[in-house]
Amino acid sequence: MTLTNIAPLPLRVRPRGRETPESYSRRLLERHGERDAHRRARIRDVRESISGDLPDEELWFDHILPRLARRDLSCLQRAASVRGRHPDGSSCESCPDVLTEQWMCTACAKGASIAQYPHFRSPVCRRHRRWVGLFGDVSQQHAVDESTMKAARRLQRLKRDGRVDARFYRIVVSALTTGTGTTTDGHLEAARFVDAVNLMAMLTRMTTLPALFDPSATHTRRFEQLGALVRATVPDASNEAVRILWLYLLPTAARLRARLRGETPDDRFAHDFPLTDNVLSRFQDWFGVPGGFAEYLLASGDTIQSAFDVGIEQDRRKSEPPETLVLQAFCARGHAVNYGMSTRPRRKAPRCTSCQPKLPKPGVNDVASKYPDLAHAIDLSRNAGLTAFDINIGSSNTYVWICRNGHPFEATAASVTGTDVGCRFCKGKAVLAGYNDLHTTHPELAAEWDAANSLKISQVGSGDRAMGYWMCPEGHHEVDEARDRVARGGCGTCERASLLAASKSLVQTHPLLAEHWDRGSNGRRAPEDFTAEDRVAVWWLCENGHGVKERIDFRARRNACSKCVARTVFPGVNDVATTHPALATEWHPWKNTNAGPEHSVADATPFHWRCRVARHEIQQTVSERERAGGCPICPVADRLPGIATTSTEGLVAEGPLAV
Repeated sequence: MTLTNIAPLPLRVRPRGRETPESYSRRLLERHGERDAHRRARIRDVRESISGDLPDEELWFDHILPRLARRDLSCLQRAASVRGRHPDGSSCESCPDVLTEQWMCTACAKGASIAQYPHFRSPVCRRHRRWVGLFGDVSQQHAVDESTMKAARRLQRLKRDGRVDARFYRIVVSALTTGTGTTTDGHLEAARFVDAVNLMAMLTRMTTLPALFDPSATHTRRFEQLGALVRATVPDASNEAVRILWLYLLPTAARLRARLRGETPDDRFAHDFPLTDNVLSRFQDWFGVPGGFAEYLLASGDTIQSAFDVGIEQDRRKSEPPETLVLQAFCARGHAVNYGMSTRPRRKAPRCTSCQPKLPKPGVNDVASKYPDLAHAIDLSRNAGLTAFDINIGSSNTYVWICRNGHPFEATAASVTGTDVGCRFCKGKAVLAGYNDLHTTHPELAAEWDAANSLKISQVGSGDRAMGYWMCPEGHHEVDEARDRVARGGCGTCERASLLAASKSLVQTHPLLAEHWDRGSNGRRAPEDFTAEDRVAVWWLCENGHGVKERIDFRARRNACSKCVARTVFPGVNDVATTHPALATEWHPWKNTNAGPEHSVADATPFHWRCRVARHEIQQTVSERERAGGCPICPVADRLPGIATTSTEGLVAEGPLAV
């Protein structure tokens, strides 16, 4: 037998709407009393007479069946091409698998069992008031009551308004019948159909959506509201059904959260929960910190892995160039994670490459939970969308924060939460133009800043040590630090002139200090030309003949020669042998590490002593030894002559005495 001499069957069978080729082939053969054995025999006879190696399915449906039926069966291919389409005519990789093979109403089919391609139409035949179902078998068709008919009409309106699609319907029916998000029970679909339609209508109602996605409410509060709304609509809904619906809303919540952070969210998956633009517009003026996305899963008692195991995310399939089939899931921070399809089912949730390896535990060690005052301090636009809920309190990574005055500054989470780091601009540790620069804080001094300086005046703060050239309105040119200029209030030359005019020269305010002015070393400089506040280093000569170069303000505050009072040893000037020659005779010969008394200063350091009479060894300071008049253990008569004695109580160092 060849293709050209295939005898057509005498009885003609008309293909029905959306009928599958397999269903039509079965009906045609059954009409003529043939079975699958006849089909295989026809294929075998034709294959022996043709060349080539066509698959049996292609040979039967494309070449043999049209000749047997005496019909153009291209309508069957057209039905296959439009199966699982979106309302706008587009499709995605998930469309063919959202629904299973369906069965035509047996009343419409005149008692025949006609299998149809999956399509999302009403599960009720409105013409015959008969339940057809989208997931059941042909044997489950039955007559329905008025409540089911009313629910079917309501479902059509929801579909027309774009509020319900096939995936949403399947998830709701699965949640109510089996407590899962992917497995449906055709036997229970009809019993839960009215509840499913009412539940979808409630969830997509304009008054319900703000409560489900309100960014000002916590995820826990929104989960509780979802449970209350579900049970108000379906009183016998299980906790697992509420959890499934909460996980179904997860991608939509992640998309809304990205928009609130000012990010551009990924393209919406066609079968995600429909959140319309007019609802999104309600939150566009909302300002605040969106809650951490890990808390979204925590509200339902889920983790990334347990949410992934439900399977709702695993059917979010889409194609990416170059024609790569990928699945899209979400990490604990709401990032969309695309990963390639494989022949084996994926058991573990994909790892997000945008997240840090170690995420904080919600409510335990995230910044927002432990330091709520810092929740609004994190800069959402400069931290890759991270919020305070996503940052570990001990993290050593640097983030951008915003202080109460609106200044951005960088700091690690550990430093911000561990110590009062604060804004470096507010603390004066850095200069911000328009806030704490000299031009803003001291405009009158900023006018004296010389244009020849390398720094601009907007780069200099009032506390900076930056040296610069200054020129006052009187024409005095000076090199001065910014902080000294601010502390002085202006030009040093002008201030000195005003002080001298007010009889506040060094000679008048500190006459004894002026006597130590070394006129020979200072040249033309005289104490009459300076004040006690001047920061000019000059030469001084004390009554002991010590020549020292010091700033005037330092010398005025000390009012003494630095060599005379300093701890630095000047042999023959301030050493113990020179200042206390009598005590030096009892200096211990080897226990003092800094050698003899001529190399030590009479300060608060305790030294070792050994008296000349009884050889008592004791540790004392020079002042203590002097007040005791020598050895505090010996009788007063045996102590050093010529040194006043006082009570020795408290002058002996603690510890045993070595006698």
